[in-house]
Amino acid sequence: MTQPPAGPEHVQLQLGLYVLGALCSVEAGVVDQHLTWCAECRAERAELSQVLTLLSFLSTEDVRSIGNEFAPGTGAAERPSATPAEASSPASERPATPPAASPGAASDPRS
Repeated sequence: MTQPPAGPEHVQLQLGLYVLGALCSVEAGVVDQHLTWCAECRAERAELSQVLTLLSFLSTEDVRSIGNEFAPGTGAAERPSATPAEASSPASERPATPPAASPGAASDPRS
């Protein structure tokens, strides 16, 4: 192995594109050279390669489902949770906006 050259310490930010084969030849050459002496980045490259292999087993429907799960505005973390009553009634029967509750009111605002 050669000694580490002066310059950037690691190429971790480029490794994903490197594994995908999406770097230009100059950038890929820089990563190749770095990998000759950096065991840490070689280990990360190996992990990313395993992820790429596992992703290749996903069906188109799996990818679409995952994309919908994490897409902005559609993920479970961003959807308000429904109360049991709201979950069992059709959306057309629920008010578009919650009614303003008056202080001390204990009655159901939908009645």
